[in-house]
Formats: sequence, C-alpha cells, structure tokens
Amino acid sequence: MTDDLHELLRVAAVPRPCVLVGARSIPRSACKPEEILNPPTSVRHPQLGRRSRNCGGQRIWTADQRALGGRRGCLGGQRISYARDSGVCIGWSCMSARARKCHAGQVNGEDAMTSHAGMAGRTYVVTGSASGIGAATAALLRQSGAKVIGCDLADADVHADLSSPAGRRSLVDQVSEYGAIDAVLAIAGGGKTGMLETNYFGAVATLEGLRPLLAQSPAPRAVAVSSTSSLAPADEHLMQACLEGDEAAAVAYLGANPSAGGATAGYGTAKRALNRWIRRTAPTAEWAGSGIALNVVASGVVDTPAAAWIFADASARKAVETAAPQPFGGFPGRPEWVAELICWLASENNRFVTGQIVFADGGSETVALGDHHWR
Repeated sequence: MTDDLHELLRVAAVPRPCVLVGARSIPRSACKPEEILNPPTSVRHPQLGRRSRNCGGQRIWTADQRALGGRRGCLGGQRISYARDSGVCIGWSCMSARARKCHAGQVNGEDAMTSHAGMAGRTYVVTGSASGIGAATAALLRQSGAKVIGCDLADADVHADLSSPAGRRSLVDQVSEYGAIDAVLAIAGGGKTGMLETNYFGAVATLEGLRPLLAQSPAPRAVAVSSTSSLAPADEHLMQACLEGDEAAAVAYLGANPSAGGATAGYGTAKRALNRWIRRTAPTAEWAGSGIALNVVASGVVDTPAAAWIFADASARKAVETAAPQPFGGFPGRPEWVAELICWLASENNRFVTGQIVFADGGSETVALGDHHWR
C-alpha cells in the first residue's frame, strides 16, 4: 500500500481493511487501493486466484463495510465483530481493544454479538441432547454451523439407554454409522435411578467407545459434564469400585449400603468418580498423546427438567440454595450458560486445556472450598 493511500486513509478517517479467509487475515496489500474506498461488486485477490465477492465461500469485508459491534458475515455461519481500526485476529473475528469491549457488551450499553469460532463444520456427538444442558449445547452448536448427532432415550438422532451395557454398545454402533466425528460431549446424567450406571459407567463407556472415531479428527475434543455434587464426601469403597470399572460390585455395594451414596443416592459419588477418571485418563498416550483434549465441566444448579424437583418445593429450593449458594449469576443458573463453556472446550480453539474440572456454578465451589484445591 502506497504512502499516498496511507495519508488518504488517515485524513479521511477511513478504517483500514481486513479480509478474513478461513482463520487467517489476507494482508491489506492484497486489496487494490480503489477497492478499499469504493468496493466493487466483485474483487480479485492474488492469493485466492478468483474474482468473487465470497472468495470461495468466505465473505470479503472491506473498509466501509466493517461496523463497530459487528455485522453477520458468512464465515461458516459465524457472527463476526469488526473493529474500526486494525485489530487482533481472534478465531474468525478481527477485533481491536475497543471492539473486544463492544463484543462483551461494554460499549454504549449495546448488546454484544457472540462469536462461536472453531465450531462451524465440525461434527459433535451430544448425549442427553433432548433436554437440559444437553439440549442447550446441541442448539448452540447448530446455531454455530456445526453438525450435531444427538443421543438420548427419545427425540434424538440416536436412541440409547446409557444405564445398561447393551445400550452403551448400541450408542457406539449407531454413532459409528455416521462416520468421522470431531468431539464427544458426554452430558447425559441425572435421573432418579441408575445413578452410578448412567452418571459414571455410561459416561466413561461413551468416551472410551467413541475415542477411536475421535482419533480420526484433526482437532479431536471430549467433554463430560459433572456437578458441584461431586464436592460432597464420598464412600471410598464405592469410589474405588467405580474407578476399577467393576460396575456389578459398585451397584451391589450401593444397594446393600444405601447410606454410602450420601444425600444424593450415589449421584455425587458418580460425578466425583467421573472427575477422578478424567484426571487420570486425560494425560495418557491414548488421549493427550493422540491429540485429544479431555475435560469436565462441573455444573452448579441450573434450571433443567432433572432439577425440577428442587424448584417445585419451596423448602427443597431454600435448602439447596443455602447449601450451594451461587453468588454470581443467581439461583438457578441457565443451561445455556453452561453450554457456552462446554462448546469452547470442545472447539478447535481449545489448544492447551486438558484434564481439567472446570466449575460453571456461579461461584458455588469457591464458596464451599475457599482457596483450597477442589479435592
């Protein structure tokens, strides 16, 4: 770009152009000067070798088309925020410091646009997709341009009961028919029965059973959903039976010793065992060594059908809210708030996080443990 044009841009206070193709920015020098100030119907860029407004499906945004707060581009159906000056490329978005504030809803009180980079074009397996956090996650992924293979007892692409070994095998067999996948989100859980079977053994079987398919992805990711209930004390005998994979022994022990399951009838123990399994498994050669990120999102109390019993009774609600306060965001939380975190951990943008138990609970875990480690 010539010095004369730089001066023209400065004097006219015209924002400099940014052309996004895929996840990278085309240098400004690729734009002809006359195209910057007066964009034509079609533009030609040497790197792309074609004359097209969409440049192979990716929209070209030149100076006078960029708006603070963003406009909807066609980068895989993602929402893009654009700065009025040269910015820093974050995923699909080219954003300056001011644009990042706008993106967070901090400029002029305007609502921000959410960028779900790193999800478009990927295939996600979501268990528990028919309701609650699973449904919110599946919806967010679809809105972001991802393909979702929903799995649940009904109202899903794959029907399977994760409380039984046969149902788990069926899930793996059915999902395998879809071909390659990029991420597995083991969200199915809760329930009044089969606490250990679904919440621990079903989740582990889903992750292990689909791991060979994940390994074929260029950016494989896996996320399981746990709970703040995992913070409660757990019966060590029951815990070890789960971690050793002895489902029959774990179920029999809980049946003979109901008090071993605590106030949540084994739910908290199942989620705690899941946390520990993830921590043990994530750094192994089969997972991290194969490029697969494996994490847990531990949810607080959110407004889902599985938690409806809490909100239906005023005394139960008060007891739970007192025992597990959520100072940030309120009580209960929303399933889509948890879904946002799950989606990021399972996206291409997660390049350095694995083996973590991340609490999405409005601060409940920090209230309970203070500055102690979660364990």
